[in-house]
Amino acid sequence: PKVISTSVNADGGPHFEILANAGFEIDPVDRSVDLFVEDNLVGQLQGVAAISAGSEPYTRQVVESLPDLRVISRSGVGFDAVDLAACDEAGVVVTVTPGVNHHAVAEHTMALLMGVARGFPDLHIRVKEGRWSRRAYPRVMGSTLGIVGLGRIGRAVATRAVGLGMHVLAYEPYPVLEF
Repeated sequence: PKVISTSVNADGGPHFEILANAGFEIDPVDRSVDLFVEDNLVGQLQGVAAISAGSEPYTRQVVESLPDLRVISRSGVGFDAVDLAACDEAGVVVTVTPGVNHHAVAEHTMALLMGVARGFPDLHIRVKEGRWSRRAYPRVMGSTLGIVGLGRIGRAVATRAVGLGMHVLAYEPYPVLEF
């Protein structure tokens, strides 16, 4: 059976060797193709039994256009880009890979937080327009960050925020007590 990887780590990794050793043919998708266009996605996935998927949309039309498809494994978590009803009807198993990218998501969250806190979006625009004005921004250290949900990502963000000297307030209906 053929497996295609469209995820960020589509160009290699231990999963390639594991799948190959299990008898699967695994290939990365052509990176020059815009997979957010349904026809392009369908064209890249013909004859594929399984997909190691990124965030491209698996709509009803896409699922119904891939009769050999049996598994969509989303890299990371979340099913927001997958039509689960269409997959159920087509007998396609949909799964996630928890624990794969929560550190990267937390780092990205902190990068965005720091960028906004330091005024980078506005300052970037001003510099491009040839205007530079100095402005004081409040310190991140000592400020308070609210987090809704302390799953893997929330906990990773919280530990980074504490490391920056932030106060963290969080809500989690099912807390990991050790954390």
